Amino acid sequence: MRNLDFLTKTKSFFILLFIYFLFTIGVSLQIGGSNWDIVWHGSKSVESFLTPPHAVIYSGVALTLSSLLIGLTIYGQVIRSKYNKKFFPFTNIFKKNSLIPFALKLVFVGAMLQITAGPFDFWWHTIFGFDGLLSPPHSVLATGMFLVATGGLVGIFNYLKSSFYSTSSSKIVIPKMLFLISCGVTLMVAVDIVFLFTLPFSKGQYFNFNPEPFSAIFIAIISMPFIMSTITSSISLSLKIPFTFTSIASVIIIIQAASTIISNSYFFGIFPYYMLNILPALIIDLTLLKLEKINNQSKIDDYKNAHNKRYGIASIVFSLFFISLFFPWTVDVFGGFFHPSNEIRTEEFLLQILFPIILPIVIPISIISSYFGTIFSKKIIERYVKI
Repeated sequence: MRNLDFLTKTKSFFILLFIYFLFTIGVSLQIGGSNWDIVWHGSKSVESFLTPPHAVIYSGVALTLSSLLIGLTIYGQVIRSKYNKKFFPFTNIFKKNSLIPFALKLVFVGAMLQITAGPFDFWWHTIFGFDGLLSPPHSVLATGMFLVATGGLVGIFNYLKSSFYSTSSSKIVIPKMLFLISCGVTLMVAVDIVFLFTLPFSKGQYFNFNPEPFSAIFIAIISMPFIMSTITSSISLSLKIPFTFTSIASVIIIIQAASTIISNSYFFGIFPYYMLNILPALIIDLTLLKLEKINNQSKIDDYKNAHNKRYGIASIVFSLFFISLFFPWTVDVFGGFFHPSNEIRTEEFLLQILFPIILPIVIPISIISSYFGTIFSKKIIERYVKI
């Protein structure tokens, strides 16, 4: 946290907090554009680089780049002022003794990958025509998105753990809200990367990158609950924020609904049913809040252990709803193996596999996976975060 110490008494401290959040907004635009792009591929027979979904994606890239330049400029000005330097050498950004924080370095690397992905994708479309979901330029963009989202998340987290905010509880509400939104977006990016390698939509004009169907299902039902439980349980171990699960679910629902559910007539009618995904998260949070009030008179160690166990269990339960939260893409992963008839709607196919496949097989595997996610998050927090 030492490269934040010299900023905490300046206006730059507050500005940079929102700069980190702008990275989250930029990535959310890219996620929405990417999901819309999948729908666009499925409904349009002609493909080119210049499409509305691509415009949304690269608007997010532009927001990320402009925010990064502002962030680096602010750091440069503060460092020059502190050390009476006329010039801040940005070529030293990755040196060990650089005052540029690790979070901003992550964003820098991610932004460079995003810049590369744009012309790479244009070249790919020009040479190879329309592509599938998994392609080299899409992989570069997804990696860049994940690094930028992680950088924004780490940056906001560092502010929450700084000495300024730890002694200023009245000024911590908004940063916590920004942090939870950033968590939701980062979670979505990680899950979208899983979809990149598991959805059966990767057959392009010249290349077929579709995964082996059974392996795709196995990877999806193992990795998605693991990712969800790792992120949500990490929050409960490092920060105590009420309505964590409702906030994260809301971010996922808003982005997924706007980019996938209501962006086409096929899924528009199930929008009210998709919104019901908020109920499990809300029930989890209300239950946790009630238990918190009952046990808040316990000894500190007992209270901490009970808190961690409750949130660990809550993270596992929340992770079990990954199929409905990320509908319809999760169902399409199963469709790659079972090949349902084109006459069967996606939600009807979900009901067909719910009792023979999902409840008896997928859910038990997901429970085990999400349990290991909670253990993994504990190890990470104990090693890298001072609680």
